[in-house]
Amino acid sequence: MTIKLRRSLFLVLAVSMVVGLAAAGGSTVAFASDKDDFTPVEWRMSNQHPDDSIANIADLEMIEEIKEATEGRVNITLYNNNQLGDYLSVFDEVMIGSIEIHHGSTNEGYDPRVLGPFLPYLSTGYDNLAQIYSPDSYLFKTLHDDVYEGLGMELMGFFCEGFDGVGTKLPVTDPAEVGADKGVLIRVPAMDTFNLCNLMLGFRTTSIPYSDTYTAIQTGLAEGASGVPANLFYLNFRDVIDYFYDYQQIQEATSILINKAAFDSLLPEDQEAIREIIQKKCAESIELAQADEGKYKDMLREEGIEVVEFTPEEIAAFAEACHEEVWPQLAETFTQEFLDGCMASGE
Repeated sequence: MTIKLRRSLFLVLAVSMVVGLAAAGGSTVAFASDKDDFTPVEWRMSNQHPDDSIANIADLEMIEEIKEATEGRVNITLYNNNQLGDYLSVFDEVMIGSIEIHHGSTNEGYDPRVLGPFLPYLSTGYDNLAQIYSPDSYLFKTLHDDVYEGLGMELMGFFCEGFDGVGTKLPVTDPAEVGADKGVLIRVPAMDTFNLCNLMLGFRTTSIPYSDTYTAIQTGLAEGASGVPANLFYLNFRDVIDYFYDYQQIQEATSILINKAAFDSLLPEDQEAIREIIQKKCAESIELAQADEGKYKDMLREEGIEVVEFTPEEIAAFAEACHEEVWPQLAETFTQEFLDGCMASGE
């Protein structure tokens, strides 16, 4: 059975379960109209982030702020660093409500547009990220209204964690020349947004699981990795790489999602408070990500890893080539209308 077929069957099963519960009157969701009628809830939140990452720290702060703002009506326990499973399984569980909140990568098996925040060279720097990822942006509104609504999830915001680069054990050949053979095989996430961009730059790619990447580089099955910002290269791979190439390919803009039935069961004032708290954290993440990126590049240098940065003109050339060569291929998956809307929101 193919992956897409399995995910389609899962979605059918999930919808059937929801419909069945409603028909049988067995739903446990209780809608309250005022504070006296509301029974406090205990939610689980999953993320994929290490303890000291800006995303995990923000999640912990967010939970405390939500508890205070809702006067203890919404209590959330965080399970970080994939404790509840990888992002694919957690995404499915949030969809059916067995986990209430997810902060991390998304499952494009249901709709490729959920990868919109990870479009390569959607931006070439931090200056316009606020408008690209704003709740008022084309990207946010399209995903909120046209995608996640139908999947039973409430999109709360995009959290920026830094631009992805390439870390390698061996030096890269002609790193600034688009299309030139880079002389190394790197691991990339199994998504066209990552794979096509790195092929365009001149890398040879393999899509081994992220969990196997450290061992693959260590044993020589791969000679580097992409789809990882500077902080994760330092935290997870500094012992097996000697070079970090700061291509600024893709902003690691993870999504914060809440099961819609769980969210809708809250008091209206608590819904508004939660939305405001999360979106404020997401807006603040841009500045945090930029500072964090600089900090971890310095820490990589301190470990003896050579950090190769590119001029604004070189980054602009990467972006232009990506828009000309990669985005037309992505239009087959995302549609040209979606790509045009995303591009326009950053201009």
